[in-house]
Amino acid sequence: FGIFRLSAGGNTPRFSIERVRQEKLTNDGNCPGTISQDGNFVVCIVRTGTTGVAVEIKQLATGSRRRLIDHSDAHIYAIAFSPDGNFVYYVLDDIADSSRSGLHKISVFGGDDRRISGRVGSVTVGRDGRVAYTRSGTNGVEVVVAGPNGEDPAVVTTFTSEFRLWDFNF
Repeated sequence: FGIFRLSAGGNTPRFSIERVRQEKLTNDGNCPGTISQDGNFVVCIVRTGTTGVAVEIKQLATGSRRRLIDHSDAHIYAIAFSPDGNFVYYVLDDIADSSRSGLHKISVFGGDDRRISGRVGSVTVGRDGRVAYTRSGTNGVEVVVAGPNGEDPAVVTTFTSEFRLWDFNF
């Protein structure tokens, strides 16, 4: 990824490939996750033990890391930042407690997460903050668009149950 500065004039530095630097973000290289749109944070899905999973966030400016959530006997399939970088959305499959499974939202500062919807397979967040996700419906796989907190969900299309949509953007 590239990071550059915009200003209202004057001596705006031009992008130069010579000034791009590569930096190691993890120790083991096994960090499925995403970077915030402002380039300040990286969030990763981390395996814990044999059946556990956690979400960790790293502030790139300081290198400090923090565990946002930790679940035993669970899987996390998708993760995304809100456009303002203040929240992380993730899809949880909680094997021990299926009532917790679904799309969740948590602050980058941690705290309690909020379940937004159940039966979710993948998630993406639009620039306007709306959330799009896939879920299993009565007629197949539904693509749903909702507000940032899950309000006003609307099914925009449905695919047959044989169809799998793992990743998408809007």
